Amino acid sequence: MRRAGARWARSYIERVGRAPFISGGQQQTVAKRYDDPIDVTADPYAAIPVAFSWRGRRYDIDQHLSTWRDANEWWNGDGRRDREYHRVLARPASQLSTGDIDSDGFLNSVGAVYDVYLDRAAGRWRMARVWD
Repeated sequence: MRRAGARWARSYIERVGRAPFISGGQQQTVAKRYDDPIDVTADPYAAIPVAFSWRGRRYDIDQHLSTWRDANEWWNGDGRRDREYHRVLARPASQLSTGDIDSDGFLNSVGAVYDVYLDRAAGRWRMARVWD
């Protein structure tokens, strides 16, 4: 399990250009947890979000980073928790993503990484986490 986490962190740093965890370095990254409802525009063919509205602001998704599913003991038949998570790199719709690359070869982004999920039992989308 530890190796998978380290592999994910290296992959994340390569994509986003910063560490996803609190470290002893200058820039610290933390996650803020939420459980707010959001409106999602999903790609009808790939069934992944392409944009979402949260707290009165629209966000465009620049990159889909990963997907995973969290479900409780489905074999018991209660099915109360069945969530499909999507980790995305998104930015406010009013800000442009220029595609500029910094001196280290990473994409300059005006956005952040968001974890959103579809509550499959209720049929609603929610904001789970924002990575600063």
